[in-house]
Amino acid sequence: MQLKKTILIGASLLCAATTAQVYANDKFVSEDIFQLEYAGDPQISPDGKKIVYVRSGYDIMKDGNKRSFWLYDIKSGQHTPLFSDEHNYSQPTWSPDSKKIAFTSNSSGSNQLHVYWLAQDKQALLTQLPK
Repeated sequence: MQLKKTILIGASLLCAATTAQVYANDKFVSEDIFQLEYAGDPQISPDGKKIVYVRSGYDIMKDGNKRSFWLYDIKSGQHTPLFSDEHNYSQPTWSPDSKKIAFTSNSSGSNQLHVYWLAQDKQALLTQLPK
């Protein structure tokens, strides 16, 4: 009985040590923050067919946030980047006919209002407010 107990305790300690070693290699370090991304501000199109959302993360080279727009097609389940470049995009809002998206972006040098036509894959600057 004592031998069984000793073997069981030894096996438990071996498992615990192995598990601790595995997790010791997976420590979260400060640079890992730049690998994290998350979705936010989902906006369902009025026709209920698509969702535009803001995909956010961090840019290690700029030491700051980055925000891009992605489009989710509800029927196909496909995620497609609309704007995914060095600029920041936020506050997407659908037009009532589900053909356009109004949003803010710093792509023109400062945060301004823009509109994007999905079918034509074109955008236009709506405002030119001073910096």
